[in-house]
Amino acid sequence: MQISKEQPSHNVAPAIHQSRERISKLFKDNFNTDLPLETGEELTKFARDILREKFLSADIGISGANCISADTGSILLVESEGNIRLTTHLPATHIAIAGIEKIIHNYKDLAVFIELLRQAVQGNH
Repeated sequence: MQISKEQPSHNVAPAIHQSRERISKLFKDNFNTDLPLETGEELTKFARDILREKFLSADIGISGANCISADTGSILLVESEGNIRLTTHLPATHIAIAGIEKIIHNYKDLAVFIELLRQAVQGNH
């Protein structure tokens, strides 16, 4: 859902370059609300409520995949915020998109890739 005519500035934080006041104005202009929406907490709660409605009514959920096991077709999904559960479990259909480099030989090797992901996140390359 895009409510601004601008391109997102970041995949995870698409409006990081915007001020609270600008985001508040965008929400008020696009969603017809009289809520004050002055603090980060108020803006976050408002956005979460709007997005929750979208998640609950979606027919299809689309996510990426950290790894895909060639022998079983199992998909490894690693998340930090909890949103992926809404995308993968609520809709009747889940579509995972990943490049060929994400496919590993067998299910047993997933443990190695989980450890690699952990090290990458912690900065222990």
